[in-house]
Amino acid sequence: MRLSLIDLDSWSEIVDALSKNRLRSFLTAFGIFWGVFMLVLLMGGGRGLESMLGEVFAGFASNSGFMAATQTSMPHKGFREGRIWQLETSDIQRVRNAVPELDILTPTNNKWGSSAVRDNKTISVSITGIYPDYLRVSNPRLKAGRTINDTDIAQERKVCIIGNRVAEELFPGETDICGQRIQLDGIYYTVIGLSGRTGNGISINGNALTTVEVPFTTMQRAYGYGNKIGMLTYTARPGYKISTVQDKVEAVLKHAHSIHPDDPQAVLKVNAEAMFTLW
Repeated sequence: MRLSLIDLDSWSEIVDALSKNRLRSFLTAFGIFWGVFMLVLLMGGGRGLESMLGEVFAGFASNSGFMAATQTSMPHKGFREGRIWQLETSDIQRVRNAVPELDILTPTNNKWGSSAVRDNKTISVSITGIYPDYLRVSNPRLKAGRTINDTDIAQERKVCIIGNRVAEELFPGETDICGQRIQLDGIYYTVIGLSGRTGNGISINGNALTTVEVPFTTMQRAYGYGNKIGMLTYTARPGYKISTVQDKVEAVLKHAHSIHPDDPQAVLKVNAEAMFTLW
C-alpha cells in the first residue's frame, strides 16, 4: 500500500504512534542523526588528518632512524650505573662494517641557545652540524640557494642554511639573502641557502624555523668537539626494517662502549619508520 502525501488519516496514525512512544522515537531519531554526524565528521577529519600528517612528514625519509647516547642504568665490566658516555666519529665506520643493511649513516651535532646576529638584529637559534648525506634523510626543501656539499665539508667552509624565521628576523623584507653574512656566536658565516621546512614537521634537531645548518667539520672545529658526535642518523636498505637495523646498531655501540647489552636506558632511539607506519 502506497502512502499519499495528502492522506491525512495515515499521517494522523503515524503522529499518534510516535506520540505514544516518545522515548523510543527520540532515541531512534537521535541514533540516525548521530550516525550521519559522525560519518561527516570522520570524513572531514580524515582529510584534515591526512593533510596535517602530510605536512609533518614532508621531505622526511620514511625508513630513517636516530640514535644518541644518554646515561647507563646498569653496571657492566667494572663501570657503575649512571655513567655518561659519548658517541664518537670512530663509531661511524664501526657500525658501517657491522651492519651492512644500512644505506645512509651520518653524524650530526647540535648546539642550542646560540645567537645569530646581523647588524643590530639578533635571534636565538639552534645550530646543527651536518654532512650532505643528512639532507637525503631530511630534505631542506630549499626556497633559495643551495645545500651543503662535499667541498664545504673538506674545506671546513663557514657557510650555512638558515630557517624561515631566522631569515625574517635578520633580513626583514629582503628576498636576495644568499651570499650575505651573519654571525653565529661571534663567527661570521655566509648564507648559501634558505630552508623551506616549516615548524610543523618532525623536529629531531630543533625547530626548523630557527635552525641554522652548517658543515659538520666546520662545527667540530668552531666548538672544539673533536671526535664527539651528538647523534647518528641512518636509513635502511630496501627490504630491511629500521626496527631490525637499529637493534643491530645499538648492539654494536653497546659492545664498543662497554655498556650492558640489556641496558634499556643507555641509548636513545627514534624510529621514524614506525611513525609513518601508524599513519
